[in-house]
Amino acid sequence: MSKKDKKVGQLLNLDEFQKERSMFDQTSFWTYLRRLDEGNVERKLRVNIVYPVKRFLNDIKYWFIYRFHPKHKYWLINTGLDYHYYDTDVRMLHACFHLLKEYVEVELAWSQYGCDKKERENKPRWMTAKRYVKKNGRDLGLKHLNAWFKEENIKDSGMSPKEMLRYQKKDKEIVDLYLWWCDQRVNRESGDWEQEIKYNKEDERMLIRLMKIRLHLWT
Repeated sequence: MSKKDKKVGQLLNLDEFQKERSMFDQTSFWTYLRRLDEGNVERKLRVNIVYPVKRFLNDIKYWFIYRFHPKHKYWLINTGLDYHYYDTDVRMLHACFHLLKEYVEVELAWSQYGCDKKERENKPRWMTAKRYVKKNGRDLGLKHLNAWFKEENIKDSGMSPKEMLRYQKKDKEIVDLYLWWCDQRVNRESGDWEQEIKYNKEDERMLIRLMKIRLHLWT
């Protein structure tokens, strides 16, 4: 047995192996994986006992959280509408765009706050991070989207120009749809029946555009 194989067999987890991956050839890699399954008692205990127990306890924990904690009811969609009766087409439109609004002002806002050290330094000491992000959600979310267009971030991302261009197009579409929903649509002037028909067609076009970037809305 080579010294390399002995060293591979002594590794306890994949994270440690990946740090020194360049030192081993393909044969040593599969030797390492095989020994994890066959000879590592600690791994067997983790896989067969520790992980299942943790998973079982987590399932119980989140069973209660997802049902009773107001902020973790992800299976419910807030339409943002006032208390009133609304037809299905109205609820569908508002539900989809309110999800986009939450994506920008909550998910991307937290991403920007967590990734930008300057943003955390700008937060007043007396204000909690939760309150700061909630108050500045719009600015933080848009800042996170616009960061993809800065030249220094493009160089640091390690992406190919083609891949970066694809992300930029999607992020620009998110910004356009978000601003349309939050700034332009709410300021529409009421009109006659013909004007309402035009508004409905515009809503339909924007909803279709939103569906086309649906798979891009994750963090």
